[in-house]
Amino acid sequence: MGSHKEPSWVRPYTYFRLMRILQERGFKAEVIWQGYKAQRRKGYRERYRIIRLSDEKIIVEGITLDSLRRLFSCYGFPLEDQRSMTKKHKCR
Repeated sequence: MGSHKEPSWVRPYTYFRLMRILQERGFKAEVIWQGYKAQRRKGYRERYRIIRLSDEKIIVEGITLDSLRRLFSCYGFPLEDQRSMTKKHKCR
């Protein structure tokens, strides 16, 4: 089995950071149902539809989180924001 490795320029955005980036710009991501036990398939990836919040219009259908990471990395979105946990703010 080969390992999946992202190119070095792709930033490792967390799921929560990706959702905040979308929400800040007036969008949301919704999981697309792929069928019962679909995640058991080799190479399974959850797919999302991107929906504009203002009119509930579907903008993109079938995008993966890795594709969102690549897109946001190309546009230079910061990896962290005010709501991101950093090493400075560890819970004790």
